[in-house]
Amino acid sequence: MQKNINSLAYIIGRKGITQEELEKWQKNSNYFNSVFTTDSNGVVQYMYPLEMNGNMKPGTKIQSDLMKQALQNRQPFISHPYLAQTGNLVLLVSAPIFDESGNYQGVVDGTLYLKSDNALKKFYTIISLKMGHLFLWWTNQERLFIIPMKEGSMNQ
Repeated sequence: MQKNINSLAYIIGRKGITQEELEKWQKNSNYFNSVFTTDSNGVVQYMYPLEMNGNMKPGTKIQSDLMKQALQNRQPFISHPYLAQTGNLVLLVSAPIFDESGNYQGVVDGTLYLKSDNALKKFYTIISLKMGHLFLWWTNQERLFIIPMKEGSMNQ
């Protein structure tokens, strides 16, 4: 998934993207429940689906700690699971966008809603959310993973 979002960041940095192209990419990639781009200040440029829960829409400045981290670090990363303002348990996959000259343009982010259908759902089962931890049963390895949760919101 990280490689997929990195590729999209590279394409956006080299030739840009339209709303229609982002929608087509997201529908064809089948990895993420939603995908969005921001400029270097954290203002949403494009997103799909457009009718996401919460207050996020094109033109919204995302001011969460997680977005600040993405904008400052300018490095690809996958977040810890966190409970978004929308109520979704989310995993964020982020990649910086650089143009051909190496100028920083912003980020592209894909989200996985861990309690909904997603690209990884066939590999795990959520057992519980207790004491600030997510308990996942990884089915193909028959292992239990305990992941610390991060409180936060992409929509603040």
